[in-house]
Amino acid sequence: MQSQDALIVVPPLSPSDTNPSLGPYLLRTVAENSGLRLRVCDLSIAYLRTFGESEQEVGAPLVGDRDKDRGLIGRAKAHFLEFHPLRGRESFMQPCCVDPLLGMHFRFEDIEDALRESERRGYWASFLESRLFGRFHEPAVLGFSIMGPQQVCIALLAARMARRIWPRSRVVAGGSHVTLLETEIRNDPRYGRDLGGFFAGHSEQELAGFVACVLRGSEPVQARGHFRAGQGSSAHQCTRHPVTIRPTVRGRGVPFEIVPTFDQEDLELFSRQRLTIPMQLSRGCAFGKCTMCTYPAVEPELISVDDWQAVGDTIHLLTARHGVHRFSFKDSFFTVPRLRQLADLLFERGLGITWSATTIMHESLNPRLLAKLRQAGCRTLEYGLETIWPEGQRRFGKLISLDRAEKLIADTASAGIVANINLIYGLPGELREQADRQLQWFLSQCGRYPGLVSGSHNMLELNRAAPLAGDAANLTKQIAPWAFSYVWDAPHWRAEFLKELRGATE
Repeated sequence: MQSQDALIVVPPLSPSDTNPSLGPYLLRTVAENSGLRLRVCDLSIAYLRTFGESEQEVGAPLVGDRDKDRGLIGRAKAHFLEFHPLRGRESFMQPCCVDPLLGMHFRFEDIEDALRESERRGYWASFLESRLFGRFHEPAVLGFSIMGPQQVCIALLAARMARRIWPRSRVVAGGSHVTLLETEIRNDPRYGRDLGGFFAGHSEQELAGFVACVLRGSEPVQARGHFRAGQGSSAHQCTRHPVTIRPTVRGRGVPFEIVPTFDQEDLELFSRQRLTIPMQLSRGCAFGKCTMCTYPAVEPELISVDDWQAVGDTIHLLTARHGVHRFSFKDSFFTVPRLRQLADLLFERGLGITWSATTIMHESLNPRLLAKLRQAGCRTLEYGLETIWPEGQRRFGKLISLDRAEKLIADTASAGIVANINLIYGLPGELREQADRQLQWFLSQCGRYPGLVSGSHNMLELNRAAPLAGDAANLTKQIAPWAFSYVWDAPHWRAEFLKELRGATE
């Protein structure tokens, strides 16, 4: 069994078999810089691996999050839903086209009953006893990294079991979903039935300080960034006061930690063919205008790494340490000038990696620049087109003509880079015919550039803290406590269309 001062757990279900979650491994780097022993237990990839090794061929030249084994993940998702502790219970305020188990559309009382029944028996109790409690010694601090509502139930179950199995551990939670719910958590003690504390925002230094307090035997109630459920609002909420930390790779333009610390055993559960190292070179979004997006609420301040030599040092360090040459840049929006700077760096340093990034459909991404990016190792660019219809683009705050979008897709494919197109369906007032035509348009792009166009398809959700939700008419303001999305007056055809969409794209 492994010993540590703090243990960060990534609960299922995170649908990635390509790369580990970045945040927990940055927490580990900062903690170890402070002389603390912090380990990460990625239960999500461990769960995926119980359904076998990846069988689907790598989608060359696709790199990063989109190159996933859909068959493997599909089997895991079906099992997850079948054995979910809340299966069979009545959902609360369930939006159209959202699975209630994945969206956590349940009352506190239903969650409490499900956890009580599942704590000592059933699949998840056995899984957690084996993969978590049977693998590690009791840590001083046990933390859960919760990025979405689908991870909440298993996190709460593990936290409840920890109260019995590891009674001396201080149990906390953080991650983007906790950040989004900060106000609700502060105002309702029921969020703290199984979790003793929370961290919102990027809390690397705050968590390290909290762990140090616990190890000294001090009461860390007032630790910076740490709050409890029901304690009320505070003028010192950590999301309002980002902390400058001492990065592993030092440089004048390195304002936050960029080096994740992995053990080889952390990476061995991922398919070696697909394994991608995550990096993030900016926090916040340089665009920040998408009305359906919660990113500005989770990361309200834009902070970028400007020391490109430090970036090169980090890439060299990670490739040398792990022998992995596939990278996924997790920036919400990798601007075109910064794409050019990254390519220059990779050429200058001779860093032979392949990589993916998310950017905007902009005319400055011309054939010459795209060819340069391809030569510098870029294999996938993710574009947030969202919708081909002008009225929808105006609603989202993202205008681009269809001709220009098609030209950029053609230029990207011609350069040998996969264009991954994000598309959203079922907007307020949208007709079924428009959704059908958008899907057919996407399929025509795939047929025109075989293997060089992929897509991320979603039905519109109105989410907490997204500007679109605040402006929407007929929005039901009630929402389940741990849920991400509201109930709203969605077009009636959405559920039927979703079946067709899945059949055509999965």
